[in-house]
This record gives sequence, structure tokens and C-alpha cells, in this order.
Amino acid sequence: MLCSVENMIRLLLNCLVFTCIFSFDQTACGEEATQQRFAQIVRESLLQEDRSGVHDWKKVYEDLKKGAPDEEVVSRWLALVYARNSMYPVMRYFLDDTIKSGTISRDLLCLRLWARLSDEEYVDGCQDAMAVVKSVKIVMAGGQFADLDVREAEKISYDVVHAAKAFGFCKAVAEVSDAIDGGDLEQMIDACREGLDGELLVLFDKQVKETFDNVSPAAQDVAATEEAEKLSFEDEKAQKDQQMQNEQAGMADAANQSLQTAEMVRMQAQQQLGQIEAAAAPFGQQRIALESQLASLRSQKLNDSALMEAYWDERIYEVQGALSGVYARLQQFQNTYQAVLADANRKLQELGGHVQLLAKNNWAHGLRRKKNEGARKSNKLRQIEREKKRVLQFATYAEIDFNREAVGILGSSLSQGVSID
Repeated sequence: MLCSVENMIRLLLNCLVFTCIFSFDQTACGEEATQQRFAQIVRESLLQEDRSGVHDWKKVYEDLKKGAPDEEVVSRWLALVYARNSMYPVMRYFLDDTIKSGTISRDLLCLRLWARLSDEEYVDGCQDAMAVVKSVKIVMAGGQFADLDVREAEKISYDVVHAAKAFGFCKAVAEVSDAIDGGDLEQMIDACREGLDGELLVLFDKQVKETFDNVSPAAQDVAATEEAEKLSFEDEKAQKDQQMQNEQAGMADAANQSLQTAEMVRMQAQQQLGQIEAAAAPFGQQRIALESQLASLRSQKLNDSALMEAYWDERIYEVQGALSGVYARLQQFQNTYQAVLADANRKLQELGGHVQLLAKNNWAHGLRRKKNEGARKSNKLRQIEREKKRVLQFATYAEIDFNREAVGILGSSLSQGVSID
């Protein structure tokens, strides 16, 4: 019975050992597959020139995080993807969240200061540079740079140079921008210099100066060009405004002159019409007298005998002839009156149309003056500002070596035989 129990225990132990070995093999195979997949993703996202098949890298990152043994490495990879695609604000916000969550390293700080300085967050970027140098000092505490192994010395040198470039860049920016104070910047640089190993201090000072000497001329030139264009633009605005103001004044004078002319036309027409009416008045009275005389003769003819008909016809004929002459003269006065009235109306309409046109143009000029007054930038100034933005971006002077970064990310994988070539 005891033998049977012992056999059962022995059998159970053998099964347990087999299960552990099988599970270990599966885990090892799974980790190797994950490393191979991660190496492929790094190659596609950081090293390939053809990026036509761009993926949703944030989704890839979320998937990788689930099975990643080192979340900091995966976070560093995504930050580099954002850097390669010049997505500075997105990169900065991502690293802010990553570092706040507790995933922090000197590599991430170097990337965040690069993103911040490329997104014109100069003060925050310098604070990250100080944090990088402080981290180096902690690593170097009690030791000498010369005693480090080659790999560690290269890494520390690289990070110190990166921080020094940031300070040299910001010194040039401080000369042309109020975004960072030069005095505060010098205090940050002095704090970083204090306590640095001799060799690292020389390297730090050398890189600050070289970067400043490289950036400063370009920054000074674009700032001077921007200021000159601003002055030129304001002067051009003032000239345009004065020109339009003069044109508006000319329109107002022309409108007033047209109104005065219209008043003169109206007065002259009234005077002419009055003269016509005065000249026509006697003929109007003569017409009334002749029409009355004609009516009287016709009445007398009807009341007289037939023997006197020829006499009355002759008298009536004479009056009718005189009346026809009066009618003709009155028609001439009527025609002249209408012609004077029509001419006056035509002139007044023309002058009224001219005044309306002047008023419309004056209104349009007023709108143009307001638009000119509200104009803040010329197209040339916008181009200069874009160039200034490029000049004052850290990415313009501190290019990331993505091959080096890929090797750094996959260092552990490479040591296990996973190639990115």
C-alpha cells in the first residue's frame, strides 16, 4: 500500500516537472516571438525610408505594453516615432504622461527636452536638461569619468552633450526672444556645471559654446529680418491708409460739387420755366379773348338772317386765323417748357447717379481702410515667421540618430540574436 502511494507521488512529481518544462518552453518561445515582432516594428517605424504604410502606432504601443517586460523601452520607441514624424506637441504630451505615471529614465528625459525645445517650450526643456545632468552626477557620485567602462562612458558623454546643446541653443534663443530669460538660463547652466567631473565639464562647456555659435547667427538674422519687415509693413499700411483717406476726401469733394451743380441746374431750370411762363401769359390772355370773340360771332351768326351769313363767315374766319396763330405760339412755349424741364431732369439724374456712385465707392474705401487697419501680417512676414519657427526649433540643430536609438532600444534583444538589419 505504501509502495502504491509512493508510486503515485512519484508519478505526480514527474507530471509536474513535465508541465513546468513545457510551460517554460512555451514562455520562452512567446518572449522570442514578441522580441522578433518588436524588432520588426522598430525597423518599420524608425529605419525604413518608405513610410507609405503608416500604422496607428499608438494602438501598436498599447498592444505592445500588454506583453512588454520593459514598459520604458516601448514608451521610448513611441516617442521616437513621434519625433521622426515631427509631431513635437504629441511627443511632448505623451512623454509628460509617461513620466508622470512613474516611467522615468535619462533616455526619456533627453527625448522630452528635445520635444519641448522643438515645440518652443524653452524653460521646461532647460529644466529637463538640468534633470539629465543631475542624473549623470548621481551616477558619477564618488567615481571618476576615466574609470567608467567604454559603453557607460559613451552613454554619459552622449547625454551630457545633449543637455549642453540644449543650453547653448536656448542661450541663442534668449537673445532674440522673451520666451526664456537669459539671467535665469545662466543660473541653470552654472548649477549644471557645479559638481561635474573635469572631463565632462570641459565637454559640457565646449558643446554649449559650439551650439550657441552655430545657432546665434541664424537666430539674429531671422529676428532682424522679421523686425525690418514689421517696420516696412507698418509703413506700407500707413501709406495705404493715407492714400485711401485722400481718395475718400476727393470723393466727398466731388459729391459736394455734384450736389452744388444739381442745385444750380434746378435754379436755372426754374428761372427758364418762369421766363417761358411769363412770355406765354399774354398769348394765353389773347387766346381767351379770341375764343370769347369767336363764340360771340358764331352766336350772332345764328341769330341773324341768312342774308348776313357771308358777312359773319368772313368775320369768323378772320378770328379763327388769329386764334390759330396764338395756338401755334402757345405750343412753341409748351415745347420749350417741356424741353427745359426734360433737360433739367436728365442733368439732375446724372448728377444723382454720380453722387450715389461716389457714396458707394466711399463706403467701399471705408471697408478697405478698416481691413488695412486690422491687417497684422503680410505674406512675406508670414514666410519669415515660418522660417523663424524653424530656426528656433531644437530639432533643426540636434538631429536624432534613429539608427543609434534603435540599437539602444533593442540592445537586450540584439544580445539574444534578434537582428534589425
